[in-house]
Amino acid sequence: LNELFTPNIQNVVEDEYMFMVFNRWGEKIFETNEVGKGWDGKFKNEKSKIDTYVWKVNFRVKEDPEVQTMTGHITLIR
Repeated sequence: LNELFTPNIQNVVEDEYMFMVFNRWGEKIFETNEVGKGWDGKFKNEKSKIDTYVWKVNFRVKEDPEVQTMTGHITLIR
């Protein structure tokens, strides 16, 4: 079972981390700056509908002074 969706990035500078999930209309439905905290498929404590969502993570690793951005899609199924 995959109960949480969490980016797996090593050596992250914790003060420079932001993970977000958006619905198909661009509405932000999840946001955290806690490394390791993942999205549980809910929005406002309600189960999100089965759909494809966009995720984005902004971060900096300890060896690199540049902030990096990664994006992708996740399909929520139940």
